[in-house]
Amino acid sequence: MFAPDFVAQEIFDIVKDEVEKSIDKFSGKPIILDPCVGQGALLKPFKKYFGDAIETVGIDIVDYEGRECDTFIQSDWLSITKQKLDFDRVLFTCLFPPFSDMKTNPDYMKQDILGRVNFKNKHNSFLPDIFFSHLLEYIEKPMAYIITPMGFRLNQRTVSHRRNKYMKDDMNTITGIVSYPIDVFPETLYHSEALIWNVPSIPAHTWGAKTDRTISIFS
Repeated sequence: MFAPDFVAQEIFDIVKDEVEKSIDKFSGKPIILDPCVGQGALLKPFKKYFGDAIETVGIDIVDYEGRECDTFIQSDWLSITKQKLDFDRVLFTCLFPPFSDMKTNPDYMKQDILGRVNFKNKHNSFLPDIFFSHLLEYIEKPMAYIITPMGFRLNQRTVSHRRNKYMKDDMNTITGIVSYPIDVFPETLYHSEALIWNVPSIPAHTWGAKTDRTISIFS
């Protein structure tokens, strides 16, 4: 699934002011990162608004046709380390990972990846959690959002490994939630939401997909 332009623009409008305040804190050019960039829709509104004041960096296993970002790294996200990416320059991260379980996703069936992931996530191979957890390995308190199934946050048991992991994480806080209708992504029916992390002074909740999806914002 690729993110529609209106989804990208709606989330950008929520976080824009806080991102703008943070740009001056960087001595170099700040990075807006998308670890599963696809065609680059989530990065477009950042580039359109901030221009050359930022660098958009996209990472993906596949170099999709029509992709737009300043710098592209063709790699699986879980292989990205400080040697491949200057995490100190990452100002904001946009995450729209596959919604599937690692074990059932054909793009992640390489044994070297599965071995590392299963070792580090013995209780869970849920890709949205794995993608966000990898970001936390390199940025202690990232400003970020993740578009994810509602099961990332809900429908868990009291003994859930994921639930307890984030409950105990005093550093990282969900500061905003965007609620989507089940048909927000074309030709797909899925309960999903966007969780916005560590971005102060934003609405606690926003109803998503208010824009007419027949209009392309960036055309």
